[in-house]
Amino acid sequence: MNSNRNTVVAEAIEHVNALYPFPEIIKETAYTIEILALMLKRFAPDGGRLLDVGCGALDKTLVFQELGYDCCACDDFDDPWYRSRENLNPVLDLAKEVGIEVCVQGQGGSLPWDKESFDVVTIINVIEHLHESPRDILNFAGKYLKTGGILLVAMPNSVNLRKRLSVLLGRSNYTPAKGFYENDGPWR
Repeated sequence: MNSNRNTVVAEAIEHVNALYPFPEIIKETAYTIEILALMLKRFAPDGGRLLDVGCGALDKTLVFQELGYDCCACDDFDDPWYRSRENLNPVLDLAKEVGIEVCVQGQGGSLPWDKESFDVVTIINVIEHLHESPRDILNFAGKYLKTGGILLVAMPNSVNLRKRLSVLLGRSNYTPAKGFYENDGPWR
């Protein structure tokens, strides 16, 4: 049964990768997407309604939709990569094509969905980018979660074995300084 779930998730990732305008992103995030998708398949009701808070490039959201979840997503899309319409528009177009409702959210803005209307709310690789307490985003997510729903929060592990070995070999586990140096505006 577990093997069957792995196959279903792998096929969903492959299908999304074939449609996705930037397949290098899916290739880079496939392992994380697989782990998260398997957790969803294990704990969340099939066909449940899912809100992806801080959806970013929608790579994970698209796979969740492919797996049968009814997905909605929101983000401020204020990272430099998204500010280029050449990057963001193809991703938003694909999301619309497959039925994902995406809300571009500004400071303090509300979402078009009813409170307590989602079976699952995800906050994936967002909290580590915050410059303040995660309390507000967690409370925000909780408002949209049904009673008994699942809140899935994931953050990268900066001390996993692969990163520890890299540090032992003299490589840093931080973002390359070039990326920080060449960044325009606030570092996110």
